[in-house]
Amino acid sequence: MANRIREIRLAQDRTLDDVAAKMDMEPQTLSRLERGKLELRERHIRDAARVLRVPVCEILEKPQERPVEPDQPPIVDLEDGLRILSGYDVRVSAGFGALAVEEAEIERWGIPARWMRRATGACVVVEVWGDSMEPMLFSGDKVVIDAGDTNPSPPGVFVLWDGGGTVIKQVERIMGTRDPVMLRIRSKNHDYEPYELPAEEVRIAGRVIGLMRRL
Repeated sequence: MANRIREIRLAQDRTLDDVAAKMDMEPQTLSRLERGKLELRERHIRDAARVLRVPVCEILEKPQERPVEPDQPPIVDLEDGLRILSGYDVRVSAGFGALAVEEAEIERWGIPARWMRRATGACVVVEVWGDSMEPMLFSGDKVVIDAGDTNPSPPGVFVLWDGGGTVIKQVERIMGTRDPVMLRIRSKNHDYEPYELPAEEVRIAGRVIGLMRRL
């Protein structure tokens, strides 16, 4: 029964701190309730149902095993307000050409949950390779990709397949273009020329929403 609260909370992409505050308790207390370390009393069930906006009977249901979609990495919320993101064996080219990659999880990153509140979908971490996005991004940087945001309006920095490889570039929709809609793809490094492609020929993997760099 306690784990059902956690299941509903994570399904709503809500943090431990957020739900605990609205239930008028410390995050550590809610975590212990979710893990069955504290007795779940009637008032806890009532408060959880109110905060999570679900019927009390749903709190009392047996937790369900839900398969994770293969293209959506799981979101894990820890006691200290972190979201755990998977890092993949993928380097996105910020230079010429493409890289053959093997999409295997090689690491996990704990990101403060409050930094991820604007994410619209599952997020992953990948590595930048090359110099075309300098001085914004450097080779070896790790970037957080929001796979739920693939629309280049507003413009931004995206990971995409441009027909020649998986790259990280500034992307914007060219206003006034129709049939086909055209995208302007640019590097931050002025040594690289911008180019334009029909949107239908580009596969956008997600918007860059975070950066991690070794000093």
